[in-house]
Amino acid sequence: MAEQMEYYTAMDLVAQQYEDTTQLHYFYTALREENKLVTTKCKACGHIPWPPRTLCPECLSTDYEWVDMPKVATIASWTAAYAGMPPELAARAPMVYALVDFENGLRMPTAILECAPDEAKTGMEVELVVYDVQPDLQGRRRVAPYFKPVGR
Repeated sequence: MAEQMEYYTAMDLVAQQYEDTTQLHYFYTALREENKLVTTKCKACGHIPWPPRTLCPECLSTDYEWVDMPKVATIASWTAAYAGMPPELAARAPMVYALVDFENGLRMPTAILECAPDEAKTGMEVELVVYDVQPDLQGRRRVAPYFKPVGR
């Protein structure tokens, strides 16, 4: 008789976030415990990539440090989704998805919470929201970085 398998991890859309599952665990620790967004900075050439990486895409160095990202960004481009959202956001349909620009020159794709499609605008300032998502297989808290209009 075939062994019954659980497909939970095969269909898990949320990144693993702890020291035993990723070298980039500090990214999630900073979100979860300090409510801040961070990325890596190469100590060899100074390049700051987004998303954070353990290998510099410019010089291939693995010597990096963590730097804080701004908590406020500006919508560069956006669209609305009415179906097909991740399970933790499906109840929020329609959902605004955007590319946001930071003052340090980096750009990030993200969801914009607390914003209806008719309210979204290119150039709108948005601020970081640390959002709880599905726990991992050990029941540990996991989070994701999203944004919302400033002041909401």
